[in-house]
Amino acid sequence: MECRRTPRDGGDGSGSVQRNPVCSSGRRDIVKHMGDDDTLPKRETAKKLARIAKKSPIVREALDPSVTAKPALNLSVTRAFKPRSPKDLTPLQRKQLVVAGSWYDGKKWPVEVRLGLEIPKGHKTESFDGSFGGWLEVRELADEARKPAYTALLYLVDLGAIFVAGTTDVAASIVQSRLDQCDQQLREALQPFIQSKLPKVKAKAESLAKSKAKHHRR
Repeated sequence: MECRRTPRDGGDGSGSVQRNPVCSSGRRDIVKHMGDDDTLPKRETAKKLARIAKKSPIVREALDPSVTAKPALNLSVTRAFKPRSPKDLTPLQRKQLVVAGSWYDGKKWPVEVRLGLEIPKGHKTESFDGSFGGWLEVRELADEARKPAYTALLYLVDLGAIFVAGTTDVAASIVQSRLDQCDQQLREALQPFIQSKLPKVKAKAESLAKSKAKHHRR
């Protein structure tokens, strides 16, 4: 986009003109020098520009993509476990398990069935395939501020459902170890935490958190 003169009076060419303040030649300078000559911090300036860009195609086109892009999600695992009985799950996690199961086969089997503790009437043990027993893991994820962000239920090796923390709303699904039903940003943030083995750094952080908890109980 070029810097050009535009009519001040709205388009008939007869009025005075002014130079368009936003042009491609200076778009990176806008971002580079944010905060230098302004009382606002660079981060706050970026937020204001991003809000303006939502309503103005000209501003949106001129700004560096880094300004209008969503901030990266930095997640960590606060807890990971394999439930063996309903008592291992919170009431909400039990509801999430029922929802995850319905995403898998369309059936709303109770938690006991999904954990492999019961077989529905009319089904035979050897032919029933709706159980996640022995193949279910729950991973609780937190954001950068250590606030609960997502709860991941992984089952049957390469399947799963990821819920928004504190809800039964599915944020993403996992099919053949690949994330689906979510945008690219969330996919990139969640991908490391749906692998069979957690990232070593995250595992160490979880171990440290458990150690601190034991110390406080003493």
